[in-house]
Amino acid sequence: MSASSMDWKLMFNQLKGTCRLDLRRALLSPRSLALYFLAFSPLFLVGIWALTPFPTRDFEGPRQAFVVFTVIFELYIRVSIFFSSLFLFVNLYRSEILERSLHYYLLTPVRREVVAVGKYLAALIASAGVFMLGTAALFIAVVSPWGLSELGNYLFSGPGLGNLLAYMGISLLACAGYGALFLLVGILFRNPVIPAAIIWGWEAANLLLPPALKRFSVVFHLHSLYPVPLGRQLLEVVATPVPAWAAILGAILFTVFVLFLAGRRVARMDLAYGGE
Repeated sequence: MSASSMDWKLMFNQLKGTCRLDLRRALLSPRSLALYFLAFSPLFLVGIWALTPFPTRDFEGPRQAFVVFTVIFELYIRVSIFFSSLFLFVNLYRSEILERSLHYYLLTPVRREVVAVGKYLAALIASAGVFMLGTAALFIAVVSPWGLSELGNYLFSGPGLGNLLAYMGISLLACAGYGALFLLVGILFRNPVIPAAIIWGWEAANLLLPPALKRFSVVFHLHSLYPVPLGRQLLEVVATPVPAWAAILGAILFTVFVLFLAGRRVARMDLAYGGE
């Protein structure tokens, strides 16, 4: 075995070890309660709505009721996934510094860039897995008032299954994009509140931005992937959606670029617990 292949194998094992350690924290620590709350609390409200007479009274079937899911999913992206990513990914480094445990990583013979990527992948697996499951649960809850038979027909004899997989994929890309961005914020800023508020404001104002500026936001590229487009808003500045392949490629390239910046910053990080 050549030296280069041994180096890659070592880096992969180090990455896997870091990922496994942080994945346990992301899913089983007390801080993970915020992740589960943001992912599944909307299901409680949708479940109450599904148990009322309103769905079958106001809609003829799952196809018409699906407009309800598109509105809920938009809020799911902008609130649940956004703030969960903020809390989870910012704290990948901030919590380690505050708990004075980051030096254990930095003193190990592992490249700091590998540690950063491993931490990111652990948080991404945790958040994407939970939110993809939450997306599927919301989807099923919205179309459940018409019974299992109608649900099965919509999923397997109609567009339901394709739409469901598309929205689950959008949840994954949202966690990846926002996660990488907030990982970098957590590394660069001692107090992430102001930069997080700026990012949230930029994403929230996307409807009003000129078409050229809309492209510099995560949510614009996610909208291009919606299988059922959102309705036009009264004050919305209309912009041509990018093709689905370009939106996916753009999200991946954005994530890789931000991770690269985060890795470069971590590699030059000087640890000083006394300043925190």
